[in-house]
Amino acid sequence: TSGSDPGWPFGTLEVFGQALQSQNLTFADLARDDPAHAARLRQVLEDMFAHAARLTFRPGQPLGQRVQAVRLLGMLGVQQERAREVLGKLLVPQEPVEIQSAAVDALMCWGGAEVATVLLANWASFSPTMRAKALDALLSRSESTRTLLDRIAGGMFAVSELNASQRNQLTNHPDPQLRRRSVQLLASLGDTDRQQTVQRWQATAALDGSSKRGRPLFSKHCAGCHRLDDLGHDVGPNLAALRDKSTARLLEAILNHSRAVEARYLNYVAVTSEGRIFTGVLVQETTAGVTLRSQNGQEHVLRRANLEELRATGKSMMPEGLEQSMTPQEMADVIAYVAGPRGDERSR
Repeated sequence: TSGSDPGWPFGTLEVFGQALQSQNLTFADLARDDPAHAARLRQVLEDMFAHAARLTFRPGQPLGQRVQAVRLLGMLGVQQERAREVLGKLLVPQEPVEIQSAAVDALMCWGGAEVATVLLANWASFSPTMRAKALDALLSRSESTRTLLDRIAGGMFAVSELNASQRNQLTNHPDPQLRRRSVQLLASLGDTDRQQTVQRWQATAALDGSSKRGRPLFSKHCAGCHRLDDLGHDVGPNLAALRDKSTARLLEAILNHSRAVEARYLNYVAVTSEGRIFTGVLVQETTAGVTLRSQNGQEHVLRRANLEELRATGKSMMPEGLEQSMTPQEMADVIAYVAGPRGDERSR
């Protein structure tokens, strides 16, 4: 009846839609293939779209049904402009990651520059899980890959956001034009100013560092985010993996740490409906909320319903300019502590 929602079997429709997708088809293609019933089939698809679109914005609806409705919006093949608008509104931190992920899947049923624009417009608010999902989607089609490279060239997307696998995928792209452009753009990886800072501090490598002197310096400057031996907090990467690395490598990691920071160590800023502001790495996300771990290991559990904003800064939590609070000798001592022997050997 008018104003009511028919009981569409979304689960069955999703399975059928996936079978169509495997042949690069949508439900709308079936309507075009049957001219005698095209008008009726088109109306059914329009009604189905309207119902699915309404269902996606009902938080009280079972999550599984909402996810099926979201995916169906991409499979139907009708009202693509309207579908992009609806799906784009679901790419927000207030929505469970399952809904956001399904929205990306639905958008990529079509691909194209318009879809890439929708994904990149929401990039700053994506969690590490969603960043990986969105980048996989962007790199799966040449049109969206081209848009991504345009953003990188225009300085609107940092190359450091890409991990090693994604950079390799770009520099080995099957499209010769995209491959050449990727090689050119990725050659500029990194922050030029920070790289110049690293160059200025290269003389540190020639200094003899003291692990014993470096321990209290590590406690003062680094332990808020890193844990080593019995010092510090597990917020940033585990520094035990840097044992026996060269001084030059460690100097680069300290002074230009945002050059290729992993998504899981990006610094996020969250603003709640009460106006409170929290910062930290995003260590957990569930259907109900997210958990940020700030410096000194303090954790803040934030409900999605209370989030006004969640965005990544594009930088690691480790502050830039650490060299301004240390002398070259102190830097050499910290490096000696990080790279040197463990445990009791340090006290000898």
